[in-house]
Amino acid sequence: VFGLLVRHRVMRSPTPAGWLVLAVFLLFSSAGSAWRSFRPPGSLQPVATALGTVRLPDREARTVRSLQAALARAPAGGLFVAGGGPGWYLVSGRPNPTRFDAVWHGLGTTEPEAGRILEDLRADPPAAVLVERDFRLPENLSLDRIWAAVGRPDSSRTTTPDGRWTLRLPRPR
Repeated sequence: VFGLLVRHRVMRSPTPAGWLVLAVFLLFSSAGSAWRSFRPPGSLQPVATALGTVRLPDREARTVRSLQAALARAPAGGLFVAGGGPGWYLVSGRPNPTRFDAVWHGLGTTEPEAGRILEDLRADPPAAVLVERDFRLPENLSLDRIWAAVGRPDSSRTTTPDGRWTLRLPRPR
């Protein structure tokens, strides 16, 4: 939009009105961007993580805290994130039992890599599996295959306040 405005209005007819329109556009677009990025200090909540304290918006802070509480009740061991959240490994302080930080359908997880993920899960089953709602896993890395590799989940589950993530614990073998 900005380029079209400059090209068709200001450069073709460099009148004071054209320059005024350009100045107003720049002022409001810059002010809007600055306003959206501004957060009052009280709107960010401190959250203790394995990496130290981070400050997060209220909604994300509630999500992280709910999963931290659930992971604190879970047995010690690894965490596997079935979805697009590799940051959970860092926030939780739990190791990923696979060689892959993120599982992306069609973008970053090929069919052979999906097979390697299942092999890694069988060799070192995680104590907890975090599943992202509505996340499309690669076809040969379905939740059924993941549960077959790590053990069927027990009946407990913790879902984050926003419903995006569910933590499940595999039954001990």
